[in-house]
Amino acid sequence: MSTLKLIKEIKTNNTDYLVASTELDNLTTETNKKYIKDVLNKFREFFIKFKIQYIVGEFSGGHDEGGFDSTYFENDNNKEIIPDTSVNKDSFIEWINVENIHTFENEKQKKTTFYSTLTSKKINILEELEDILYNAGCLEEYGSFAGEFSVNGTVKLNVFNGKWKRNGQEIIESYQNNNDEGEI
Repeated sequence: MSTLKLIKEIKTNNTDYLVASTELDNLTTETNKKYIKDVLNKFREFFIKFKIQYIVGEFSGGHDEGGFDSTYFENDNNKEIIPDTSVNKDSFIEWINVENIHTFENEKQKKTTFYSTLTSKKINILEELEDILYNAGCLEEYGSFAGEFSVNGTVKLNVFNGKWKRNGQEIIESYQNNNDEGEI
């Protein structure tokens, strides 16, 4: 059974919950980053054992579609690492605590209250690579890839210090007026 833990309470306006929505986004982002740090710490021995330095994701998208096309591990020499899963299956499965955020809006008191619950989740690192990169915020600026742009590139997340780098290209469509007249 999970217990609600008070995180924060903010005053809001009955008609405008932009403040509460922004605060929820901030809390969710911080919760996701903490989760990723916990995952990386929990799997530290796994990364050392298989000489893994990076989680890499190749992405592409635009015009309402996009995401990671592939994800994999690399060593410090930028060579792909494929862990031998036949060695010890338990070495790539761990239990991780997951914090879930809940909001309660009280229109009469003009406030929004944020609570969290903590649950434990069994994860397989080999199946979580995309989620790790998304929760780390590597593609956050593209959101749902909605917009008049196309992107592609690679993201590398260092599994030991949590820093990530994204390299790629972004093509932004521009529109020009096209006026014409004619006569036959």
